[in-house]
Formats: sequence, C-alpha cells, structure tokens
Amino acid sequence: MYQKPISIGYLDGISHLIVQIEQLEIKNFNDLIELAFADNIRLRGTWEIVINYSIEYDWIIIGPDEEIKLGDGLKFPLSAKDFIPLQRQLLWLYIWKQKPTWLRYAQNGLNGVKPHITDDDERQVFKHLKLMPDSENNDIEVSKWWLRVSNLARTITQEKKTETGIEGEFLTIKYETRRTGVRPKHVAFESNSFGYDVLSQISNEDTSPLNIEVKSSTIPRRAASINLTRFEFEKAIDMGTNYIFHLWDLSEKHSLLLVVPSSEVVKHTPKDTREGKWDLVKIKFDVFNW
Repeated sequence: MYQKPISIGYLDGISHLIVQIEQLEIKNFNDLIELAFADNIRLRGTWEIVINYSIEYDWIIIGPDEEIKLGDGLKFPLSAKDFIPLQRQLLWLYIWKQKPTWLRYAQNGLNGVKPHITDDDERQVFKHLKLMPDSENNDIEVSKWWLRVSNLARTITQEKKTETGIEGEFLTIKYETRRTGVRPKHVAFESNSFGYDVLSQISNEDTSPLNIEVKSSTIPRRAASINLTRFEFEKAIDMGTNYIFHLWDLSEKHSLLLVVPSSEVVKHTPKDTREGKWDLVKIKFDVFNW
C-alpha cells in the first residue's frame, strides 16, 4: 500500500492527468509515464506519487500488455470544466480500496464520521469536494455519494460478522465431534432455511437430533449481543429441548463456549401486541449464567 496521505494537490494532479489521457488518447503505460514525467507545470515533482496513487487505488488500471484504462466511473467529458464530480469518484475509489479507519462510523451518517476524519489533508479534501455540508445545504449528488460509503461500511461489517459466525460454527462442529464421537452436519453451509446452524445428536448413545443455533462475537461477552430472528425463535419453540444455543465468546485467545437451552433464550423475547409482530430481537450475552 502506497502510504502517502491523500490531498487536494494529488487529486488535482490525477484529474489533470485523466484529462490528458482522454485528450491524447493515451493507451500504453510507458506513454503515460512519459506524459507525466514531461509535465513540469501541473505535476512538477509529484508525478511519481500521482502515478503510484493511480495504480494503487485503481484510478488507472494496467492490463497484461501494459495497456491502460481508467478506473470505474472516471471517464471525464472534455467539455466539462468542473473537476468536482471526477474527484468525488476518485475519492470513492480511494475509500473502497484503502478502507480508512473512519469508514466503520459511516453507518451512523455524516455526523458519525466527521469526528473520526482526523487527518488534516483528508479533511481538506472533503471540504474542497463539498462532502461535509449540513442538512440544509445538502444536495442529491452528495446524498448519493454518502449512501455508497454507508453501504460499503455496512457490507464490510456484515462480512466480518459472517466470518465470525462461520468461525463459531466450526468451533461448534469440533466441540460436538469430541462430545459425541460423531461429526455433526453443518446445515448452515447447505441452506439458511433450517433455522439452526449445526445438526448434532443428544449424546454418543442417544442419536436423537440436537439442533444447534450458533451465535458468536469477537466483542467481550459483557458487551456482546445475539440477534435472534423470528424464524429461529419459532424453530426453538417447535423443537423444544432438541434445540439449543451455542454462544461463543471469541474475544480472547482461548474461545469460551456457553451452551444455553432454548427455553432460557425464549424467555428474553418480546410479546406480540395487537397487530404488532416482532421480527428480530437483540439479547445480551451476559443475561445468561456464564
């Protein structure tokens, strides 16, 4: 990863270079290098940084025969005078590739992000691109831009949750194999329509089905929660004692398991009232006896 802070100057440099690529129909990487090196007015001594940025963040993509093409959404109309839309796309591609630390806060909206963009150059870029307006001065293009960033943050968070969930499921498979002497079935791998993750058996001698819903967290259990869906709740009710929960605390070097009967989980669910029906409930790990 090329570790130079992003700045307005570098965005201006690559924007200028993109226009040159379009105007001169540059198709080859060596021609691009020659063009950038010869530009003593706009790029001066920054051409190497601009080129490295361009490659690192997929602003310019180099093919197998050193042919080049512009990154996603970077075609610049030569009649345009305003670099702002182009530079917003450059910044988007930078965020998509770099995953800056403040991105995790983007799920909470712009005000959630602002305190965490602490690099001065980065803050100047956002202000220059008019991406930090208040709600009264916002416009549709800025809203769309931030929606993409928020969706990216949610996707990354969901991917991490999914990976944590799979880690817990395999810990359960390992645990159940030791406990019963029989490797259980990883039904969640086949489909999410079962309402549980692992199909095991009561014991080595009792082969009655034991349906296990696995909930895992990398957050210490005092702060962790499980998300219980309505579907899982209904399966737990239907299957009774043949349905249990495995809660995995993965926050420490050695994972910690708590086996919870479905009846203990169900008692923490809300009641439907009139036409209202709950679909998802959050239950803290620490309400159970660890």
